[in-house]
Amino acid sequence: MSSPSGDYRAISTPRPPPISGHLDENTVPTFERRNANLLFTPSPGSGGRARRRTRREIYGSAPTRTTSRRSVGARERGVISMTEVPFFRLPNKNLSTAEKARFVKAVDDGLAQGISIAETTKWYGLNKNAYARYAKQIREGTADPKPGSGRPQKLSKEDKEVLMDINEEARGSLTFEEMAREFNKKCSLKISKATVFRTYHRDKWRSIRKRPCPKLTEDHMKERRLWAYHNRIEQHNRWGDDATVWIDIDEVSLPMFQFKGKRKLSPRDMKNGQGGHCGRVPMTVARRHVPSMMYLSAVANPNKKKKFDAKVGLWPFATLTKTKRKSKNRDAGLDDLEPIKSINHKVFADFIINKLVPAIQRKCPWAKEIVIQYDGATPHERGIKTAVEEGLEERERRIRWVKHPPQSPDTNLNDFCFFNSLKSALAKTKKDGWGFLRFDEQVQEVYRKWHSEDKLTNLWRLKSAVALKIVSHDGGNQFKMPHSKIPGVPSKPPTNGAVEEYEFFKEGEDSE
Repeated sequence: MSSPSGDYRAISTPRPPPISGHLDENTVPTFERRNANLLFTPSPGSGGRARRRTRREIYGSAPTRTTSRRSVGARERGVISMTEVPFFRLPNKNLSTAEKARFVKAVDDGLAQGISIAETTKWYGLNKNAYARYAKQIREGTADPKPGSGRPQKLSKEDKEVLMDINEEARGSLTFEEMAREFNKKCSLKISKATVFRTYHRDKWRSIRKRPCPKLTEDHMKERRLWAYHNRIEQHNRWGDDATVWIDIDEVSLPMFQFKGKRKLSPRDMKNGQGGHCGRVPMTVARRHVPSMMYLSAVANPNKKKKFDAKVGLWPFATLTKTKRKSKNRDAGLDDLEPIKSINHKVFADFIINKLVPAIQRKCPWAKEIVIQYDGATPHERGIKTAVEEGLEERERRIRWVKHPPQSPDTNLNDFCFFNSLKSALAKTKKDGWGFLRFDEQVQEVYRKWHSEDKLTNLWRLKSAVALKIVSHDGGNQFKMPHSKIPGVPSKPPTNGAVEEYEFFKEGEDSE
């Protein structure tokens, strides 16, 4: 039989017959031993193809390169001194001069210890010619990285400094177009808002929320320095013993409903149409008429030895009354709280005598000195004076009043962090009733459960960190608020001795 072209012949080689047995569709044929090297036994699912042999089956497990044996021996002897986690070359980025010198030194150290250039280069993720190239560049002094590919940036380093100055003068309130306009006025180079936009993202600028702060005068900064002194006396000072309690008091308005912040929407919520008007929280009253109630808060520093949880009390400025009319939410004649509309010095003095002092006597009978810090509001000063005139010192002689500096809410623990934490926890609770009495029950429950002793101790440490910031900024408030504990900051309020030294130095500065 001839091939179609006439030059070649198709040769058919018959397969050896099976040794024995009937072959069906599920039988794997086996052949004689003499054909074992020519034929294979196909595995199920292999499609009749032979399995590829592994490197171990071909070359064996013994290493074939002498450099590998040297490296293995060096590792076994423990003489390798190269970095355990080397740096790797990033894509589209040239190595710096320091990185090149570090790599060359690592290769030289490896050669002295029996490690090949190829293996060290592999560790560092570079190609095999990197050592020779970088060593030559270092010898010739041309190891500086090459400029990156692509179009060069339009703004130089000096131009970016000008752009930063413009942003600092405007306190970060300008748009990209306004920044480009101001830049064009100051420099001969003309740029567009797109250039400012690219610079903003390329150099990793950030946009933060505008947070107003009180404007300070020289007198305010002087008072802040004096206040911070007894928090700053020395970082290794003792902050007091178990016989001293420092309490911060202040007022806060807690609304029944809060609509700040964001909430999460799952894919099912968005599928059901939430996220627009149908996903908003229904309001029964206008936003400007949300019911709220004032509270007087007194927070101290925890004392685990005395089992004092530092929560002196949270009292609403309200009176207990009876509901006069019936509504769809409650019947008439039920108990409810009616907020006090005007909180003057008489009301404040009444709360000090009948609320604050009894709570201190009940929770701190072991304290020999009680320092109460308050702000300089007129009702507070007149209320404290009225309470003293009505015999407060006769009922409680351990109390010492300290006023914190004006225009300084960051010096009071309540304004600084406690009220924000309380409002955040209160916003997460579900309002299951109507009326100020039920609202006060929920507030008191959150007040008892949310703020643990460890949380309050951390809040006091943050207040101490703020005192250190005030000292380092010469009484100013233009600093980044600390959001973590600072090592070395004490966790107890100042002692009586610290307050006395504060008063002594305050008198010295006043005399000057």
